[in-house]
Amino acid sequence: MTKRSETKSGKGLSAFWRVLSIVLYLAVIVLLIPLLLPKLLGYETLHVISGSMEPAYPVGSMVLIDEIEPEAVVPGDVIAFADSLGGALTLHRVTEVHADEREFVTKGDANPIEDIFPVSFDSLRGVAVRAFPRLGGLYALLTSVWGKILIAVMVIVAALISGGVSRKEKTEETEESKTLE
Repeated sequence: MTKRSETKSGKGLSAFWRVLSIVLYLAVIVLLIPLLLPKLLGYETLHVISGSMEPAYPVGSMVLIDEIEPEAVVPGDVIAFADSLGGALTLHRVTEVHADEREFVTKGDANPIEDIFPVSFDSLRGVAVRAFPRLGGLYALLTSVWGKILIAVMVIVAALISGGVSRKEKTEETEESKTLE
């Protein structure tokens, strides 16, 4: 193989690796859009894991939650609220507002009866404004430890590839300039 054909095949290989690193970077950006965009727009996100709100909010949906003052909530609104321990969020429809007691009566659309315990105004996290069916699974994956590791590995691999290609091209340019002298 001549020096010229080695250079052409090397450049083709470099182009392949450069494209691969760009594809990895773009994949990371596309994967992060559902995580970052809602937060940038001021929404909280919720992943629907039970069927209590079907069919309006199917299992696997990602729901955008907007802040709202408790006094602005009316029957029929779908609210997100912290459970009695203050941990997990629940998404249910308001059936009654008891302003004097500062609590809501809620019910899952698919549930036959109202929730046993009323929801205090203090537990309110917001009102559901939009749902994206099937996007919740991706959201859950990317916010898990394994999802974060996957994103980090993709970024590291892309950086290593683009760094290696750049170094190789600089080395080839230096060698070419030396042979021309």
